[in-house]
Amino acid sequence: MPATLTVTDDALEVLKPLFSQVEGSCEVWTDAEVVTRMLIRGVMAYGQTAGKPFAEMTEVAKALRTQIETA
Repeated sequence: MPATLTVTDDALEVLKPLFSQVEGSCEVWTDAEVVTRMLIRGVMAYGQTAGKPFAEMTEVAKALRTQIETA
């Protein structure tokens, strides 16, 4: 069974300012996009910490985004 990620409004209030500091605020970001992008950035950071090649982690990120978008 696939896992479902639910983010509370309180958590979004914490995540959005952090997200905006990195991504900027010139574009309107949906809550879902904020969560998706932060999840993928977290995966990329974990891969970097684990010493994985950037190209490998880019492929993982692409696959993750595709899976999230088609779920």
